[in-house]
Amino acid sequence: MKKGILLVFTGEGKGKTTASLGVSIRAIGYGLSTLILQFIKRGDTGEVLFSRKYGEPLIVPLGMGQFIDKKSSNPIETINCSLSLSLARALISSELFDVIVLDEVGVAVSLGLLDVKALLDMVNSRPKGVTIIITGRNTPESIIKNADIVSDIGDLKHHFKSGIKAIEGIDF
Repeated sequence: MKKGILLVFTGEGKGKTTASLGVSIRAIGYGLSTLILQFIKRGDTGEVLFSRKYGEPLIVPLGMGQFIDKKSSNPIETINCSLSLSLARALISSELFDVIVLDEVGVAVSLGLLDVKALLDMVNSRPKGVTIIITGRNTPESIIKNADIVSDIGDLKHHFKSGIKAIEGIDF
């Protein structure tokens, strides 16, 4: 049986979800079953549209689609993230998937919507062959310390800073 690993894509730059999609596509190419659970996003992104059109990777948007920060988060978001973590735990334990992406879960933890200990317990108790990918800026150090691979994606330059809005098909 192969050994699953923990990958983390974090940092202030653009491309964390995109990096996880790249790993997912590679895994699918080698016949591995892949699932992407999106903790913050709702279902109107380019990757979800791709998944619906081509059938893989399986992407499940679990977010409420609201902009969230520490000042504006509400109890409903906390409950939603907690339920999403329970779903993730069940799917990881089921061993139906070889690779599971927990997209933006690092953000959910950093905003206090999820307990980092609960996330670590789930990751550390996963079946031996399951690989987990965590994405999100401000991913806590305790998660990073447990990871096998960590990529810190920097923000050297971004068109947002010059007033250009998000571009459909490029930014989302």
